[in-house]
Amino acid sequence: MENTGIIIVLLIVVILVASVLYERKRSDKRNRILQELASLLYQEKYSEYENLLKNNSTLFPPFNYTYLLFNEAISKGDTETVKEKLEMFKNNNMNTSQKEAVYPQAFNYFMNIDEYKKAEEYLNLIKELDNEDLIKRCEIMYDTFALNGFKYLDELENNFDNLNDREKLSSAYMLSRMYLNKGDKEKAEEYEKISQNLL
Repeated sequence: MENTGIIIVLLIVVILVASVLYERKRSDKRNRILQELASLLYQEKYSEYENLLKNNSTLFPPFNYTYLLFNEAISKGDTETVKEKLEMFKNNNMNTSQKEAVYPQAFNYFMNIDEYKKAEEYLNLIKELDNEDLIKRCEIMYDTFALNGFKYLDELENNFDNLNDREKLSSAYMLSRMYLNKGDKEKAEEYEKISQNLL
């Protein structure tokens, strides 16, 4: 009887060790595949991207798999597929981190293609998240480009010197557009030159 208990404990330990090793191997493969997918997406090799993803679909949970297809659609500028994937996300109960991944990408996509009604829809969803920095960045972008406003001009300009170069690049571009919206072409050109110098 004692030997049976020891054998059961040993079997459990062996199973646990095997499952940890299996999961580590699976995780390493998933990371390698993700790197390959990123490279293919960057190179715009979409059919290779789709084949690699399809052949390794079991490595990714359903949300992640759809999210990778969503990223491909954004990269391709395939608005119909972007909207289709967004509907799939809406029909599933996403957790907060998933919403923080999807909503800003959808917002940025629709802003970039000047579909401001759809961008506003995602801005409103972003406002439901508990992420003040994200909300603020999206509100500034929406006001500047969708509404042709300059509501955040003073705030952005006053904080400009405290930013790192990457943040300055983005802010200089925004400030250039805000001054253009305000009708101050000289200041708009000044910030446009700053943004070009930061490239």
